[in-house]
Amino acid sequence: MKYRPEIDGLRTIAVLPVVLYHADLAWIQGGFVGVDVFFVISGYLITTIIATDVALGKFSLRRFYERRLRRIFPVLFAVAVVTSLAAWLWMIPSDLREYGKSLLGVALFVSNYLFYRETGYFQPSSELMPMRHTWSLAVEEQFYVVMPLLLMMTAALAWRGRMALVAALLVISLAACLVSQAGNPDLTFYSIHTRAWEMLAGSFCALWLIQHPLRGSNALSAVGLAMIAFAVFMFDKTTPFPSAWALVPVVGSALIILFAGPGGLVTRMLSFSPIVGIGLISFSVYMWHQPMITFARLTASHEPSVAFLTLVAAASFPIGYLSWRFIEQPFRKGPVARALSQRAIFVAGAAATGLVLAMGLLFYLENGSPNRMTPSGQTFQDLRIEERIAVNSGLDVACRRGFTLSDRCATGAEPEVLVWGDSYAMHTVAAVVSALPSGVELRQMALSSCGPIVSVTMVSSAAETEACAGFNDAVLEWLGTDPGIETVVLSSPFAWLATPSLTLRHDDGAQEPGNLTAAVAALADTIETLQAMELKVVVISPPPNPGWDIGRCLAHHAQRGESLSFCDFSYDALSAPIDLAYQILSGVEPLAPVIWLDQVICADGECRASNDDVFLYRDRGHLSNAGSAWLGTQPRFRAAIEDSIRN
Repeated sequence: MKYRPEIDGLRTIAVLPVVLYHADLAWIQGGFVGVDVFFVISGYLITTIIATDVALGKFSLRRFYERRLRRIFPVLFAVAVVTSLAAWLWMIPSDLREYGKSLLGVALFVSNYLFYRETGYFQPSSELMPMRHTWSLAVEEQFYVVMPLLLMMTAALAWRGRMALVAALLVISLAACLVSQAGNPDLTFYSIHTRAWEMLAGSFCALWLIQHPLRGSNALSAVGLAMIAFAVFMFDKTTPFPSAWALVPVVGSALIILFAGPGGLVTRMLSFSPIVGIGLISFSVYMWHQPMITFARLTASHEPSVAFLTLVAAASFPIGYLSWRFIEQPFRKGPVARALSQRAIFVAGAAATGLVLAMGLLFYLENGSPNRMTPSGQTFQDLRIEERIAVNSGLDVACRRGFTLSDRCATGAEPEVLVWGDSYAMHTVAAVVSALPSGVELRQMALSSCGPIVSVTMVSSAAETEACAGFNDAVLEWLGTDPGIETVVLSSPFAWLATPSLTLRHDDGAQEPGNLTAAVAALADTIETLQAMELKVVVISPPPNPGWDIGRCLAHHAQRGESLSFCDFSYDALSAPIDLAYQILSGVEPLAPVIWLDQVICADGECRASNDDVFLYRDRGHLSNAGSAWLGTQPRFRAAIEDSIRN
């Protein structure tokens, strides 16, 4: 195929936003659409190559996959080995175990589905997954399994027939994307069947240009570039994606491919040699940037500044150049490439796959190797790192899954106190149990990510939204049977009720963005509903937090033998969600007593993250098991619980 330098320039337009987006730059919150641009380019290039070779009668699957191995495996293998060494040195056992699992997905090119099961792309936890970016590589490789076979099987079709088939498949995949987005946005983001239409858009361009000469249009190619820019700068994490919004960068990319003709303005811009140069090394930059940014976060005590992350992101470009020059190119061109036969490439690819699988299995089956030595001279096992940041489920792990009357979720046969809420209810149970007067028993009702609000549910996936509404309805119905409960303790982060980027669904089906007025009204309605059932209500605030992972900070300093006080934080630096939560609770305090955890954890403008050697937090906002037990011993908290039971 004829080389088009503007396509390499378009690669630059794709990779720059992705890298800067992962550095958390506020002005480029839609940088994730760079992957969609890559998908269109990939579909265009691969279809052009395959369709041309098929038409000439010289296409070979073996040759096709040999080229893919030469293109992908050297850099992928190098990144996996270097990242695994860094993971061994710096990751805590639970992280290393999960990293090992991700290596299995990477080696088998199914990491897109693995990351779908583990976390959403836009969740904070995904920032600590160094191989998260390989999901897009997996989607491409899955496409490359089908597309060569499709073009071979349809070789006898007339051009119009092929175009119609590709167009039909594109429409089917786009329709699946739009339908799936409403019910399961995370699956939609990661899946081949909801992403294939983006690559098929590139395939459509390829088949069109095989039959028709490239007709340049400054206007249409400029519109295409503007559409990509609009998506990069105007989209953000709250934009449903991929959805109909994904048409903006996809159609924009297609317009550039179809109409950036020789000598045109956009062609000249994208063919500028520095821009083409970045495009040439874009694959290596993309592969290295994510592990670099992830380990910048993992090795820092606090959340790194945007300036520092931007420097790390910038460093991925010279690293990417070296990778392109000394890893990519030798396997594709020159003496090394010529010395490696097709058979040798397949054998090397199989060996590399086996080694990555072996590393992944080792990390996973050894539970993250807790007997590794830390910089403090002790092992992770000796320091009890995993125990100190373990998930706090409350009375039992069985009590975190929704409505249950299991004996394991009560401290006695006749509980008088109900702790109701989400994971923030779970982490307060031990404290409440410890603070209750002698003889008073407790039951736990909790479901992760489901606040204890009777009339409003946060809209997420259809299944999660319905599960949450059903759980809260079941708890309320059970309370109506007079089970002996006298006091209901509500606990949640609450900020979700007032966050504009989240959607609230009311019982009557109406939806609205989160807002402070609706938040106060919804929580007040819950309190008044319970009080109308002659139940006492007390609300526990979320613990103060500064927005960064306090538990990880504590683990970081513990494994280095350093003072845990480095993780203490100023009360003036509380995160925006905590400020929102406290505003909501202030609005309902006239209706029911609120136990303010900031008054227990903070003093003189400083909030403690630990007490002596005890981790009070396990992550960004949840109390650890030991932290909850500590809370239950604090006089202010105990007095507040006792008062709520007696009054």
